[in-house]
Amino acid sequence: MQMTEEERRKMEESYSRVHFLGEDDYYPAMETSVAVWMQEHVAEGYLESEDGLELHYYYAIPEHSKGVILMVHGFCEFFEKYLETAWYFWQAGFSFFFLEMRGHGYSDRLVEEIDLVHVDSFQDYVDDQKLFLDHVVIPAECARRSAEQGRLVTGSELKIFIFAHSMGGCISALMMENWPSLFAGAVLSSPMIAMNTRGVPRKTMDLIRMYALASGKRYQLSMKQRRFPGIKEFEKSGDLSRARYDFQFDLRLENDAFKTWGGTFGWVGAALDASDLVLKGAVRVRTPILLCQAGLDRMVDNEAQERFAAAAKRVRILRFPESKHEIFNGTEQMREQYYREVFAFLDQYAGEDR
Repeated sequence: MQMTEEERRKMEESYSRVHFLGEDDYYPAMETSVAVWMQEHVAEGYLESEDGLELHYYYAIPEHSKGVILMVHGFCEFFEKYLETAWYFWQAGFSFFFLEMRGHGYSDRLVEEIDLVHVDSFQDYVDDQKLFLDHVVIPAECARRSAEQGRLVTGSELKIFIFAHSMGGCISALMMENWPSLFAGAVLSSPMIAMNTRGVPRKTMDLIRMYALASGKRYQLSMKQRRFPGIKEFEKSGDLSRARYDFQFDLRLENDAFKTWGGTFGWVGAALDASDLVLKGAVRVRTPILLCQAGLDRMVDNEAQERFAAAAKRVRILRFPESKHEIFNGTEQMREQYYREVFAFLDQYAGEDR
């Protein structure tokens, strides 16, 4: 559906209210105004998963929220990496909720090594997100709106959106396939519909996986994965913004909870299985999707994104040919186009009847 002129005007007004950061003012703003905003407006807590893990989360609800954004992060990430984006959503009038998935940030882990991530199945990630929606996101948003409007607001009245990056895109695709009518829209940023195996054939990956499991290496660092390097490697990163890379890497250096860097054989096997399920189930997706694709992506398989988009039907691919994996950490020109399109998409479906 195309936006009307009135919808476009409202979107531009919404966009103009957001104070976007450039390159030079990014680091100072993150340490001052954004840090103060987080302290004053962002709540956090813990949710117990179905298998007994303590999962850490954050959220913020502005006055007269236009919609709810479930932020689903990528592999080896944590909330502070998304502070800038969350701040933008809040300024634009959207609530955001962010669950640090098992093995990430301050959530419980399944391995002792601080820089490894393990999961037995991506279904665990999916179940955790649904539990988060049912027990934190919907109750908190409904309570706030009920207080504002002086009437009981139910979950069926909410417009819930997804904003997901990389691994989070795979998890979100599984959620949209499992619950086709739950979400009003989704922004998938460089989604890991499938990993970029960097030249290793799938059959070889499966054989290595079988060997690792048979030899008791499920919880060990997988091939093509790395331990936390401890030194900055900007040129090898998925970023084009040096300020954003430095800020986020400095957070890793300062906090062991943020040093996650590589996946176990078990995680890699779970990711391969999840990709198969996503591509097989894409025809069940009914959610409108804006899929942002990075042309210079070395982390995920762009061809798999194209296959997913063709099968899911309600997908618009927005291509950034010169971007690396993290488009939101791209050049200033890339970021301006990126956020303008993201907010146009969110505002369009926030105002549309379902």
